[in-house]
Amino acid sequence: MALKFRSEFSYQHPGKLLTYKSPIGLMGSCFTDRMGQRLYDAHFDVEKGFFGTLFNPLSIFKLMEMAVGGEDFSQDLSCQKGEDWVHYLSHSKISSDQPEHLLNKLHEERDLLKASLIKSKHFFITLGSAYAYRHKASGQVVANCHKQPASQFNKELLDLNEQVAMGKNILQRCLELNPELEFVFTVSPVKHLRDGVVENKLSKSLLRLLCQELCSMDRVHYLPVLEWVEEDLRDYRFYEQDLAHPNHQALDYIWEQLQESMFSTETKTQMQEVLSLKRKIEARGAASFSDIEQQRLKEFNTLLQRPLV
Repeated sequence: MALKFRSEFSYQHPGKLLTYKSPIGLMGSCFTDRMGQRLYDAHFDVEKGFFGTLFNPLSIFKLMEMAVGGEDFSQDLSCQKGEDWVHYLSHSKISSDQPEHLLNKLHEERDLLKASLIKSKHFFITLGSAYAYRHKASGQVVANCHKQPASQFNKELLDLNEQVAMGKNILQRCLELNPELEFVFTVSPVKHLRDGVVENKLSKSLLRLLCQELCSMDRVHYLPVLEWVEEDLRDYRFYEQDLAHPNHQALDYIWEQLQESMFSTETKTQMQEVLSLKRKIEARGAASFSDIEQQRLKEFNTLLQRPLV
């Protein structure tokens, strides 16, 4: 009998598979952005990182509600961070030197998010932490404290029932808005060690329970990214030196597992040829292509939303 040193497990996505004809949206923690970048580099039709890095579920659901309902951002929740203005409901990715310009940018991002929810076939949401900060003056759970004085906030562990109720409500509205849409939830494997080791485990457990509750809905699924890192790889050699962030090897492995569980054989073959053509274009330019290569390039440029050249 062969010895086993890892708890490997297989997973097959129960919903629709990803294809080059499937518009994809992504939102949530920085881990979403890393996988989103790989999909983007492989020329999938992907829009990633709405409102920047977001960790807690209530902030993500709130922004989705605002997008679907066309709700405006309040200037009262703006603050200055250095020379720029930022908003407590968003990451500082969206900023401006003028508060009114900031609101314009936020409303543009809101409209882009709604457009993605309407057109996407798959929308990935990565949850980072069940801990959040509540702005004392407004009573609002914030997406980012923007390095404002700690005395302005209360830290809290979000209530599971509140997260489930808010999540189910906005997901149902989105699914009614777009009958072709499927949500794919993941829990980020990045450890929030500033909260504490025990607290981080509690937080991830609550997020996993939240995903389980949300996945009772039709067209809502869970992708076991957290389990691929913590139960399959299960070794600190797959983390960066901070022992919190998965390293490049771990990200490569998750990318492989994503392909195995959510890509058809045809899509995997197409992606390899897309990447091969992309490397050839970068190395010697499309003008030097043979007739066969030119024909394949033409075919893929017809298939892809973002042409290779």
